[in-house]
Amino acid sequence: MKIMNLMLSRGRGGIEQAFVNSAHAIQNFSDFEQLCVIDQRSTVGDQLTIPAVKIHQFADWDPIAIYQLHKLIKNFKPDLILCHGNRPLKMTLRVKSLFGLLDAKIVGFCHNFSIKYLLKADAIISVSKYILDNHLLTAGCPKEHAFHIPNMIDLNGYQPIALKPRSEPIVIGTMGRFVKKKGFEDYIRAIKILVDRGIHIKAILGGGGDEEQNLKALATELKLEGILDFIGWVHDKRSFYQQLDLFCLPSREEPFGIIALDTLAYGSPMVATRTSGPVEFLVDGENAILCNHTDPTDLADAIEKMLRFTEAELHRIVNQGFATVRRYDLTTVSQELVTVLRELE
Repeated sequence: MKIMNLMLSRGRGGIEQAFVNSAHAIQNFSDFEQLCVIDQRSTVGDQLTIPAVKIHQFADWDPIAIYQLHKLIKNFKPDLILCHGNRPLKMTLRVKSLFGLLDAKIVGFCHNFSIKYLLKADAIISVSKYILDNHLLTAGCPKEHAFHIPNMIDLNGYQPIALKPRSEPIVIGTMGRFVKKKGFEDYIRAIKILVDRGIHIKAILGGGGDEEQNLKALATELKLEGILDFIGWVHDKRSFYQQLDLFCLPSREEPFGIIALDTLAYGSPMVATRTSGPVEFLVDGENAILCNHTDPTDLADAIEKMLRFTEAELHRIVNQGFATVRRYDLTTVSQELVTVLRELE
């Protein structure tokens, strides 16, 4: 079977990581022939273990890019076209309407709550069971065309950190794309609440994006200079986690939360908001401390609760995290993905 694996995002987020993992799964756990197609400015090329074709595109209606994609499909003759994100899906649908796809089936990967165009695919693979059950199926997607395959994590690439001896200042960190749904405004406000309570902390915020100037302005308004550091995109995750006493996941909306798996795998204690994706594998008091989303006070309370944990309690919650993340190991989930792809052939 021939598979075209298509991802045209240029960021460093969950969709990009999920694409890389899917490419690795197909390459190493199947006998499928795979062609990866990415944007020429994509940051994921060096993470792939196979060459990728790069195309220039500036919009989902870009006529030159659509024709390029048509030529790739015509020459490669895939049986399945895997689309990660709305842009490759919309472009593939345009190729289908203009030129046809021969006998190829379109498989849309559902990474978030944007499902309008996914419903036009021949099949859907959702990383979130919640989205599958409560959005895709209720919107009319036939059950036999919808599958749940969670995000995966290659545990061979992780060396867990040692828990830091507790000392002041307490170091709290988070990272991700600077967009409103990630809840970094709530994180900054929670840090301010903790400072006002007299807790000696140092806060780190890694990443970048559209909300960067707004977040920095909020930090200045709350007088967090010298307390909160914006460190840009994190390239060495292990070094990032080694600095921390705990990691905070403050999302307002999180379809899966692959960063939560990273945190469990590195062995960092975690406070996270209750959003639909992470609550599929995070259990309050067992492998994380959970709190309400869009509620800086509840987030601050949860952080303060974890700061009161004994060393034994922290070790227990970290070890439960290791047990959780093993269920999402790349070897296990790759085999599930390959099984679904064979079914779709």
